[in-house]
Amino acid sequence: MFKEWVKIRHRIEEKNGELIQSHGLRRADSTGSFAMEFQMYFTAFVANIFFRISLLIFSMAVRYMS
Repeated sequence: MFKEWVKIRHRIEEKNGELIQSHGLRRADSTGSFAMEFQMYFTAFVANIFFRISLLIFSMAVRYMS
């Protein structure tokens, strides 16, 4: 049970680290818990969209090269 939890926790921490370092989640734009929570959700949404677009571009490039 603990080993499975650690695997899941590692993936979560890895994604949090990416959001903090690459997408500006280190510093809040506004004050208040609602504003910080909104910024967290919006940053995760944008990072997810960016990942999906880059995945789509990569798959199109692979298809084009074949």
